[in-house]
Order: sequence, then structure tokens, then C-alpha cells
Amino acid sequence: MPYTLGQAAKATGKTKPTIAHAIKTGRISATRTDTGEWSIDPAELHRVYPPLPGKSSPVSDAVKPQLQEEAIRELIELRSQNKALETELRVKDDLLRQVEGERDNLREQNTRITALLAAPKPDRFAELEEKLAATLARFEAEEPPPPPVKSIAEEKANRGIIARLFRRSA
Repeated sequence: MPYTLGQAAKATGKTKPTIAHAIKTGRISATRTDTGEWSIDPAELHRVYPPLPGKSSPVSDAVKPQLQEEAIRELIELRSQNKALETELRVKDDLLRQVEGERDNLREQNTRITALLAAPKPDRFAELEEKLAATLARFEAEEPPPPPVKSIAEEKANRGIIARLFRRSA
């Protein structure tokens, strides 16, 4: 419900000429009615001149229950959104703790692996290489043994079955 010039002056504690001057200079937008009175939107008036504390205007009395209902609905919606955001935050905090735990485990594994790689290796292979080299040197230094001499009895025993059957001597 728009203000008239007199209602606007009472709602702000200003004089009618002050409000009229603000309208004429363009600080406040207002329109003229068919009867020639000014029609001033309350939001436009209070954008420039704040309402007097403790004074209620005819507009605010009519709009007050609607504003309260709207404020209650908005409060309920904001609480719902707040609860959803708190839940999402808890989930993300849990996920962050899990990722930090995994990071710490990987860091610990990395430290252990680095320590193992940096540790001196046992010289087991060096000892084996030395033994192998000594054995090879001994083997190369020795003369090969002469081929074994076969006795006649061994040669006869080694003859094949056909030669034995037909009593051929080799």
C-alpha cells in the first residue's frame, strides 16, 4: 500500500516539503494519482529516509503478518539447507581424514623402502664370485687327466649284444 505525501512525512519524521523536494529532484520516485496526490512506494521512501524507530506505518501493520510468515518459511528453509551443508561437511571431513591416513601410510612405506634401498647390500655375491674364480683358476692350472685305458675285459663287456651273439671280436 503506497504512502501519500503526509503519510511519508510521518513515517520518516521529515516534513512534507522535504519529501516533495526529494521527489522533484529525483531522489525518490513517486507518481501522481488521479486526484493529484503523490503515491510513494514505501521501499523507495525508506531507501532514502529510514523509518522512525517505534513508529509503525499503515503499510507495515498490514504487511507484518505476511512478512512474519515469509520470514518463518525462509528460516525453515535456511535451517534445512544448513543441516544439509553440515552433513556434507561431515562427509568431506571424514573423507579428508581417510585420505590423510592413506597419505601417512604411503609416506611411512616410502620411508621404509628408501631406507632399504640406501642400506648396504651384503657381500654374499662377492664371496661366491671369489670362490668361483679360485675354482676356475685351479681347474685351468691343472693338466687334464689322461684318457682312461680300457682293459680287454671292459671292452668285451661293452660290446653290443649282436657282437656277443655272433662271437665276433672287435
